[in-house]
Amino acid sequence: MYSTNGGTSWYNSGTNLNTSDSIQDITYCIDRFIFWVDTNYYVSENGDIWIGPSSAPAGMSNAKLHCINGTFIV
Repeated sequence: MYSTNGGTSWYNSGTNLNTSDSIQDITYCIDRFIFWVDTNYYVSENGDIWIGPSSAPAGMSNAKLHCINGTFIV
């Protein structure tokens, strides 16, 4: 979901997530949002159009995302 008016109204982002999917983490860095669901991740430049799911490297389930000095850290 995304909001363009400070959270007053929310819109479906079109990621096709199931209600049973659990987002592990989300962060914004280098003009991109990334969020993690199980062993997949999605990327967006505007929070509306998302690319994914993309498979994460093996062993990356339950990842935590960080942005440090313009670098994504998982």
